[in-house]
Amino acid sequence: MGQNRTSTSTSPPRVASKDTTPTVGLAASLDTLKIGLTDEQVALRKARYGRQKFVPPGILWQGVMLSDAVDGKIAVELGLPFETREIALADEEDARLWVLERALETPEINAFQKIRRHLQRKDLLLNQGRERMAAGGKGLSQMTDLPSHDTRAEIAKASGVSKTQVFKTQYLVENGDSALLAQLEAGEIKIGAAYEALHSPPPPLDETTPFNLVYLDVSANMDTKQLRALPVRRLAAEDAALFCRVHPCDLAKVLGCLRGWGFAYRTHFVVPLSRPSIYDFAQEHHDLLILATQGQVPTPAVEDCPSSLLTANASEELLWEVVFGVMEHLFPLATRVRIGPGPSRPNWVAWAPRHGTPPSAA
Repeated sequence: MGQNRTSTSTSPPRVASKDTTPTVGLAASLDTLKIGLTDEQVALRKARYGRQKFVPPGILWQGVMLSDAVDGKIAVELGLPFETREIALADEEDARLWVLERALETPEINAFQKIRRHLQRKDLLLNQGRERMAAGGKGLSQMTDLPSHDTRAEIAKASGVSKTQVFKTQYLVENGDSALLAQLEAGEIKIGAAYEALHSPPPPLDETTPFNLVYLDVSANMDTKQLRALPVRRLAAEDAALFCRVHPCDLAKVLGCLRGWGFAYRTHFVVPLSRPSIYDFAQEHHDLLILATQGQVPTPAVEDCPSSLLTANASEELLWEVVFGVMEHLFPLATRVRIGPGPSRPNWVAWAPRHGTPPSAA
């Protein structure tokens, strides 16, 4: 029967400024980041360990198993020794990063698993960066000098897939239920098929269809009469949020139309149109994204969003992504309609102001 021995790393732990004691439930949350092995993969691993007469040691942090627990079971079944080694990490986020990086090294990992772990890794690194900047404040003045980058393209390259696959995976993770995500993890359904199943076209719309979220892009050459004639009141539900993207020079006429549409101004965001700098907020090198509501609309968690949607020389595609991402974050369950120009986007319906035609699926 296999022996269990524990050895401790002699490397000094990194100094952490916060409590490094693992929280209750950490082991379970780490398990969700690991790659769930199929019976076939477990059998292949067992055969490999049997030929090598060696099982890699289990890796622990603060007594919590970071590596695959199945290795210990395989060791017992093969009658091979199984050691555990304690490693030094700064905190739980470092432990999660360690698990994600090992998961990405798993042989025969499928595309969904790989993209999902890269997305989780990106979020952890972003959160760590924010915390460390908040604690030290270093580099804040140089933030506007950072080069722009396309995170989706970087993840696509690292995963060996297209940017479209990354977008669909992100959509599935955010909108899929646990059963669908389990099927994707197990490779029982492909990303494209799952996306099509979840992102089914909306039903045919008519003049009476109410929407809880309305987006309006105000054209600079649209006068007040044309603006008031748009079917905002007819398309909006009794309880609805309205976002208007408007240039500062058109702000007065938009605010004047809100009351006529039945909406009240709540807040706004700044959308720089060039590399963000202090001048973009003092002059007119930016747009405003106005939020207004009518009826009983829950107060959105605006504290989760920046007051300025910094896009740092972003492409038009990325700028739309930021604007629509904020609206979807604040009102994730709303039925959505877009009036005027804008990109096609999942779960949004487009209404083109031409001869009073009804909305159509975007």
